[in-house]
Parts: sequence; C-alpha cells; structure tokens
Amino acid sequence: MSKKEKGTSNNQKYKTEKRVVYKTVKKKRFKIKFHMVILAILILYLLGYSLYLYLNRPISNIYVSGNNYYSDWQIIEMAGIDNYPIAIKNLSSKMESKLEKDILIKEAKVKKKDLTKVYIDIEENRPLFYDETKGKTILENKKETSQKFNVPTLVNKLPKEFYNEFIDKINNLDEDVFSKISEIKFSPDGEQDEGRILLTMNDGNYVYVTMIDEVDNNSFELLNTYNDIIKKFNNKKGILNLHYGNYFKFSEK
Repeated sequence: MSKKEKGTSNNQKYKTEKRVVYKTVKKKRFKIKFHMVILAILILYLLGYSLYLYLNRPISNIYVSGNNYYSDWQIIEMAGIDNYPIAIKNLSSKMESKLEKDILIKEAKVKKKDLTKVYIDIEENRPLFYDETKGKTILENKKETSQKFNVPTLVNKLPKEFYNEFIDKINNLDEDVFSKISEIKFSPDGEQDEGRILLTMNDGNYVYVTMIDEVDNNSFELLNTYNDIIKKFNNKKGILNLHYGNYFKFSEK
C-alpha cells in the first residue's frame, strides 16, 4: 500500500470514529407534558383538601354511661364538647382530665370511634350520707361537698374514732339495702355499746347496728340481709336489733 493510500485510509477511519463518538454523546431532549403536571397537581390538591375536611369534622354523636348524679348533658358540658367542636382538636385525655376535676367523678374514660363519635364512661365518687353537723355530703373517698343528694342523713355527731370506719362500712352495703336508709343517728347504749347506731328505714322499720367489734363485728354484714329478714315478719313494723345477735322487736300498736 502506498503512503497516499495509507493516509487516505487513516483519515477515513478517523472520520468514522469521530462520527461514532458524536452519536454517543448526543443528548436527547424531553418534552414536558404540561397536562400531566396539571393533572398531578389537581390530584394532590383534591387529596389534601379531602384530608383537611376529614380532620376538621365536628363531633357528631356523644354517648354517656355510668352517670347517676349528673345528667348526660352536664357530663357533656364538663367535658367541654357541648358545642360539638372539631373532633381532632379535643383529645380523649383532655376530656378525661376536665371531667376528673369534678369531686363527684372518680374516673372518666373517653373513647372515640370513627373520629367523630365520642363515648364517655363515668365512675362516680358515690355520695354516702349528708352530715347535718357539717352541712356537707360525705363521699365514698371521704371527701366532702356542699352539694345535696338523695342520700341518708346523719342527724347528730358521730365520734372521730368511728367516723372513717362507718364510711367504709356503709359504702360496702348492697345498693338495695343502702337505698332504704333514710336517717342515721349515733345512739350509744351507755358502756354496754358505745358504738351503737340507729338506722331509720324508709319502709317504717328501725335497725340497730354497732361499730364496736367486741359487741358484734357482723352487724353491717347482717344488714345486707335486711330484705330477707323483714320478709319473715309479714310486713309488720318494728326494730331489728343487729348489734346483739339478730332479733326483731315488734312496734306496739
């Protein structure tokens, strides 16, 4: 091969290689599809707006249970949701805290379902009796309130050594017996029974119980059988003595 032919061949090879390199580094141009961008923005907007509407829904239904001394509406007001506000802004724990500030509420449990349905379950601090000497209602946790309820009335002073124990004992009475007590009177029987208490029942009977264990430490437990005991006497009225054994003294006509 002559030098001229050789040179021509090298030039062709160089041009070929140059063309190949040029084709390799050439960039492709992409066209932006504006209608796809607008569609994506619209979808994101609708999703965001839907989420906003969902999270800003007001409370729709409120269910209250366990309350005896406060009405449903009073509980709702104390929880701070009487105007049916936005559900997500009213946390269950926040409502529970508000309710438990009230002396009559021992514990409040608040749950939400479907975000806008609120369920409030109340455990009340049970009122036990109204102490006339203090002008206060005594609650089961031994706290006192000026509010009055449909509970028995302690008409005279009960000594300190019996007071707290009496609260515990009357709190442990069955509800059907407790509801029959209308009046409580400290009525000691001299040295024989310094802890005697007279209960006036709303069915016309009287019951003696005692706070002195040495006399009879089962009188309050026997009081829970009051309904069964009275049935034996064919609705006759009298005094049931539970501080010394268990006997019934008929009232004189």
